[in-house]
Amino acid sequence: MRFFSTLIVVLGLTIPAHGALRSPEALFGEVERCGYMSHCPSFVELMKWRALIAPMLIEKLASSRYSGRFFAERGLKQLGVDAVPHLIQALSTTNVSLRRRIMSLLADVGNSRAFVPLAKMLDRVSSYDRRYVIEALGKLGDRRAIPILLEMLKSTYWRDQSTAVRAFIRLPHKAAVPLLLKLLPNRRLKSAVIEALGASGSKEAIAPLIELLKNQSSMRYYYWQLGTIAEALGRLGAKDAEPLLLKLLANRSSTVQARTALALGMLKSRKALPQLKKMQTQSYFRTRIAATVAIILIGKHPEGTKALQKMVSDYSSSTRSLAIQMIGFLKDKKSVKLLIDRLSIERYSYVRGHLTLALREITGRNFGESIEQWTQWAKRHEMY
Repeated sequence: MRFFSTLIVVLGLTIPAHGALRSPEALFGEVERCGYMSHCPSFVELMKWRALIAPMLIEKLASSRYSGRFFAERGLKQLGVDAVPHLIQALSTTNVSLRRRIMSLLADVGNSRAFVPLAKMLDRVSSYDRRYVIEALGKLGDRRAIPILLEMLKSTYWRDQSTAVRAFIRLPHKAAVPLLLKLLPNRRLKSAVIEALGASGSKEAIAPLIELLKNQSSMRYYYWQLGTIAEALGRLGAKDAEPLLLKLLANRSSTVQARTALALGMLKSRKALPQLKKMQTQSYFRTRIAATVAIILIGKHPEGTKALQKMVSDYSSSTRSLAIQMIGFLKDKKSVKLLIDRLSIERYSYVRGHLTLALREITGRNFGESIEQWTQWAKRHEMY
């Protein structure tokens, strides 16, 4: 306790208003008892210790109680880049479950410093655990990972292939296209391969995807993949696919409709406008939001991105989440302040994940869930 008291004087930490400063261990005990509460006063107090508590939070990631692991993970995300050196140091743990969580967190809050330590883990983990390393490298977004991911696509171990394919969705590269096209017939990997091809930006992928869309009978039991193909073609700017996509917009599946609407928006298809406007009145939230985004992309929405900004505070977490993802997809810099403010009060962890991902897509930066770091950066760049 004397040690922490000395640190208060040296670092100028704020003492809680209710009296004597409580130790992080005591506070975390109360935090664990908060259970699944979205707001825990003891957690707010605990985070005043900032990076000083990072080692303790990492240790608590191995807690037998879910609430302990949940708040430890949330705390490390809020520390943002300040937690990175501690997470890198903790990669040497022999606790396999803890190491997996650390690798995932490094991908969520890490920066270029995390690349080399993560890449070295490929030779230190089991073949089963390699997928956690590959996934982390893909999420980290460092271009140095591309040669490693290309090698994993050639692997004979399907888990390596599967994770590498998904990594190329986040970290697209045209060099992966020939290998991805070879994997396209693989039913196990098909959906992820289609998404990765769409993200690649390679015109080489357009013809095989159009052929796949024409041959719908081969996908009778995988009808939802039609929407995946449609969105991929939209991302690739495949104007030749417009007639097929207009027909697909009438598909009975609302999920297929939503992804097709988005594709037609990316192609700026004015022919789709009458159907898209009708879709805005449908009850299914995904269809409504996709149609709104499509009309924004075509340039015919009277409110523009303000229509999505209103949905960020919607009572439905599903609606909020999708609206946030679409704002990230549109890379709307005017929404940065709104997203940071929402991150400070959002109760659901999966929505917070989408908020940080949207901020990353718009800004190209990664500060995890650290409100302070996001706010400082946004103010410096006149976005807050």
